[in-house]
Amino acid sequence: MTAESEESLAALPGLEETRDRFQDVGFEERLVEEILEGGREAFETRPRKYDF
Repeated sequence: MTAESEESLAALPGLEETRDRFQDVGFEERLVEEILEGGREAFETRPRKYDF
């Protein structure tokens, strides 16, 4: 196992803890909703190529 692999594995518990905290407060759902809303807004305000 390389030193880089060992460092990545050592960091895993902290990353899992951070993920769990984000899930507990609903961060992921809010982030996804913001991304989707931004995509909708960009789609709705895009220049139209054709007037259908």
